[in-house]
Amino acid sequence: MKKLLLLVALLIGTTCFAKLPLPQKNTYVNDLAHLLTKKQVRFINERIRALENKTSAQLAVVLINRLPAEYTIEDYATAIGRKWKVGNNGKGLVYVLSVKDRKQRLEVADGMLKYIPDNEAAEILSWTKIDLKHELYFDAVKTLITQVDGTIASYKADIAAKEADAIREKIEQDSIAKAEVLEKVEREKDADTTFSFILWGLGIWLFFLPALHLLMCIISFIHDLFFPGKHKEGSVSESYLQYRGDGYSPMGARAAASYTTIRRVIHKTVRRPTHTEDTHERPPERPAPKHIEIIEEVEDEKRYGNWGSGNKSSSSGNSGFNGGGATSDW
Repeated sequence: MKKLLLLVALLIGTTCFAKLPLPQKNTYVNDLAHLLTKKQVRFINERIRALENKTSAQLAVVLINRLPAEYTIEDYATAIGRKWKVGNNGKGLVYVLSVKDRKQRLEVADGMLKYIPDNEAAEILSWTKIDLKHELYFDAVKTLITQVDGTIASYKADIAAKEADAIREKIEQDSIAKAEVLEKVEREKDADTTFSFILWGLGIWLFFLPALHLLMCIISFIHDLFFPGKHKEGSVSESYLQYRGDGYSPMGARAAASYTTIRRVIHKTVRRPTHTEDTHERPPERPAPKHIEIIEEVEDEKRYGNWGSGNKSSSSGNSGFNGGGATSDW
């Protein structure tokens, strides 16, 4: 009994599956109701091919007079997508238009649901109703393709905007953290610089000035020892008497006189070096390399559809159709 029921179910499934049309070769459009001209079919193929190149999504358009009695339009679209294996890696779309039933269905595979969820699919179909009411089937299909393209582009733009905002926020956070680190480094550097100046100042006061004072005293003593009583202009003794007259102590006057004498001697003997202009010629600049533009010509293959054949613009066999999408009347 179980084997009999299984056989009956298999026969019913095979009969229903066999009533599905076979896909026509080299076309995305299967106009089984003969609603379009050859020129219109060619135009729609070009539009869908551009959509596939842009988004990697395959769209199969199926136009029929009436649905088979054993199919709803949802089941029919799902069966078409699975049997024809529409879509690369689950990125497939099937549009079914049944003229006599006045129904349309946009079936969306799993890989496309993030771009076109059910509510967006219903919105896309709503744009075609005016054309369908006036039996403008070609315009309805064109509108459908335009809306599908726009919906996918809008989703990608939103994702790109969110990613840009996230990147911008991260850059701002990194900039703030970097500024804080630099500010901390500058504060530490200023503190180190201040401490270094203090040490240098203490070193000068504790070592250099006493050593200079002692040297001046020695020079003054030697000068007065060998040239006593000679108070020529500019000599140490003459300067000493001047400073003593100004109220300096003997030690302070002797140090100041020695310093003044040394400064005069240095001023007379030391000459500033003269700067000569640099006469070296600069080497000639190397000429910038010329940019060579390479233009590659790519031959465009005029192949459409070929569901599941493994070609460049065809399905990989992973359909992923599980009832996603929307249906509407007109």
